[in-house]
Amino acid sequence: MGWFRRRRGGSGGAGRGGFPWSFPARFESADPGLYFDAEISYRWSLAPDGEGAAPLHPDAVARSLLRNTAKTGVADYPLLDAADAEDAANRRLSEEIRDGRLTVAGRVRLTVPPEAEHQARDRSAAAARLRTREAAETARIEVMRDRLLSPGMGLLWWLDRHADLSSPDGTLKERLESAIGAFQRLTDELRKETAEADPDEVVRLRARFDDLLSVFEDPEHLWIAEESLEKITAIIKANGSGER
Repeated sequence: MGWFRRRRGGSGGAGRGGFPWSFPARFESADPGLYFDAEISYRWSLAPDGEGAAPLHPDAVARSLLRNTAKTGVADYPLLDAADAEDAANRRLSEEIRDGRLTVAGRVRLTVPPEAEHQARDRSAAAARLRTREAAETARIEVMRDRLLSPGMGLLWWLDRHADLSSPDGTLKERLESAIGAFQRLTDELRKETAEADPDEVVRLRARFDDLLSVFEDPEHLWIAEESLEKITAIIKANGSGER
C-alpha cells in the first residue's frame, strides 16, 4: 500500500515529517465562543484491494476524519492551555485512522489568535476576582457564625449588633425578649444544621444564612426577624428530612 503524494489542497511540502499536505481548521476550546486556530498536516492512502469501493473524494474524507478526531482531543482544554490541548489532539492522532480502504495519518499544530487570547485572559482575571470575592464572603460568614456560637460572647454580640432597645415599639422587656428569642432559635438551628447536614449541605445553606444575617444587620429591618427565622428554619428542616 503506497502513500499518495499528490497534493489535494491546502499547502504542500515534503519536509513535514512524512505529512506532505496541510489544511487550516478551527476548534472550539473549553471557553465558550473562543477557538484555537489549527493547521493539520496529513497524508492518506488507498488500499489497492479490499472490500467496498474507494471513496469518490478521498482527500475530503481524510480531512473530515482528521478534523473530527482532533476536535475531540481539544474540546476539554481552555484556550490558554494551547500546548496541552495540542498534545491531547496529537495523542488521538498518534495512530492511523482507517475508513474502509482509506488510511489516514496526521498531526495538528494549534495557535491562539491574539484577540481570542485577550478575551481569555480577561475572562480568567474576572473569574479570579470573583473567586476572591466569594472566598472573602465565605470567610465573613464563617466569622459571623463563630461569633454567634461563641460561648459567653455570642448573645452579647447579637444584642449589641441587632437589639434596638431604644425603639418605641413595645416595652423594653418585649424588645429584649424578642432579640434573645431570635438569637436562641438561630443558634439552635445553626448547631443542629452543623451536626446533621453533610459538608455539601453546610456550604449550600451557609449562603441562605448569610441572607438572613444581612437582614439583621440593618436595624431598620429588625422587625422582620421572626418572619425570616421561620423561613430559614423551614429550609433547614426540609433539608434535614431529605426534601429538596
